[in-house]
Amino acid sequence: MTKEYRYSNAVSLLGAVRVIFVGLISSVIGGGAYAYALAYIPFVYVRLLLTIGWSLGLGWLVANQGMKGNVRSPLLLATVAVMCALVALYFEYAVYVVALVKDGLDWTDFLPETVLARNTALLEQGSWSYGQTGEPVRGDDLKPIWIIEAIIIILFSGVGAHMFAAEKVFCEHCKRWYEGRLGEQYLSTGDDSALWDDVRNGDLSKLTQLEQFDGPEFPCLRVDVYRCPSCQDSNYYSLVKLYGRHKKEYIVKMVWIAEQDLPFVLNEQSSGED
Repeated sequence: MTKEYRYSNAVSLLGAVRVIFVGLISSVIGGGAYAYALAYIPFVYVRLLLTIGWSLGLGWLVANQGMKGNVRSPLLLATVAVMCALVALYFEYAVYVVALVKDGLDWTDFLPETVLARNTALLEQGSWSYGQTGEPVRGDDLKPIWIIEAIIIILFSGVGAHMFAAEKVFCEHCKRWYEGRLGEQYLSTGDDSALWDDVRNGDLSKLTQLEQFDGPEFPCLRVDVYRCPSCQDSNYYSLVKLYGRHKKEYIVKMVWIAEQDLPFVLNEQSSGED
């Protein structure tokens, strides 16, 4: 029976405190900086790219701090990232109006009643325009834009944190993170269904029957290897069928592999057989 990699979901108290603290501080500072950038950038598409980039950056930061604190729960990191995104949105709303009028910040600018009153007025008056009419976007036209922006920031931060955290593997024996080597080998896909049944059942020697490519030649099979550099207890591999640059299908995903079977998935196997 194959053994797939699963995060232990272990969370240390210090690790959780670290990721929440750094995430919240970054949300406050980043949300304010993001608001100032929006106030001075008139181009809609640039603003959209900035929103996406800021959201993914926040997700990456949360995931990075979580890994440094040995937080092995992508779901928790995604939850923290969403919480930080909400905080960032609040500080964006508080700072944006101040940035528009080029006034100095005061602690009263962050009071909930101040933020609500100013953004209600901003919704009615509008602050930017697009098209040839020069009319500001406001009211019912502005509401969906604000909603879409909030969805992008929350969604991309949460999904980004989960995605970035899931890129690495944690060795519970060595208590360390390590990255996989994607594209260790590129092989032909083969037409023998029995061969794939054998591979799924753990007979990796069957991979030697497939033609090896120097790089991706669609369709092809990509072999990814996750190998702990410090021990032999945390070795995994994935077989990914590539139909194109953006279309793929996992045949097996992050399955544990014994040390003696590593030559079948490593690119060194041909030299080892000579």
